[in-house]
Amino acid sequence: MGGVYGYRIDSDLPLTRLRSGPLTRGSLSVAVAHDDLLAEPAEIISLVLGLDADPVFAVARTEDSLLTWCRLTGSARIDAGAGQIFVAPEGDPEAQEDRLLNTLIALLLAQRGELVLHAAAVQTERGAVIFCGPSGRGKSTLAAVLGTQGFPILAEDVIVLTVQDGCVLAWPGPIGVRLDPATAQTLGGSGSTVVRGKHLHVPQAPSSS
Repeated sequence: MGGVYGYRIDSDLPLTRLRSGPLTRGSLSVAVAHDDLLAEPAEIISLVLGLDADPVFAVARTEDSLLTWCRLTGSARIDAGAGQIFVAPEGDPEAQEDRLLNTLIALLLAQRGELVLHAAAVQTERGAVIFCGPSGRGKSTLAAVLGTQGFPILAEDVIVLTVQDGCVLAWPGPIGVRLDPATAQTLGGSGSTVVRGKHLHVPQAPSSS
């Protein structure tokens, strides 16, 4: 049992990158769908093309939900009001989990009005340090390097911010950082699992010498 972004995740899919806490914001559910999630009429609001100019990811809006499709991981229906995500998974389980935790849940929370940033983040004695920027600019690598120096990694791709009692709270995403193979090997740590073409890196604690 665990969660991300402060929510407990109750899932039909096996999830290995959940955090143990703090999970004080309620629960979200993930269920495997048994019907065609893309059969419902919807308006496409976002379309991502690959290097071959073919679609790789799409988001569409219905009257009461979001529909997503990914060439690698399948389709999903997001009901933000109910806190539910229905998935029709395809392909690699690690890629499915990454898409669920770093994209689908982020979309659900954004639909609820929460501030969701495309960013990596680490924890310091004075609070969270957040690195925002487009993909491929080194956010994950910087977080991983700081992780090897003893700064706990809060996020590799998505961080969620809320305001409580006048303070900004940063709610951490899934455990681990996806890095290119050479970077993961240089930094050490567990990196044998490949997720969407990159090695999942969990930084080792720095030595006490």
